[in-house]
Amino acid sequence: MKARSVRVAGIEIIDSVKTVAFVFTETLLFMVWFSAIVYGLYRVVIVLWDDPLKPQSLMEFLNFIVELYSYV
Repeated sequence: MKARSVRVAGIEIIDSVKTVAFVFTETLLFMVWFSAIVYGLYRVVIVLWDDPLKPQSLMEFLNFIVELYSYV
């Protein structure tokens, strides 16, 4: 996606709202898919190793991810 840009005081400013929205959407999608993949892998590890640890519930995991992303 090629965006027009303006350089002001050595800083490149994107003047396309469509490009900004695209980047924002891609970032949100990454955050959602990354969380889903990590949780899926976590569940697979619990099943494969048959760990006696109590598996984390989905809501506890989502709360952890929200807290993690709040630091970003």
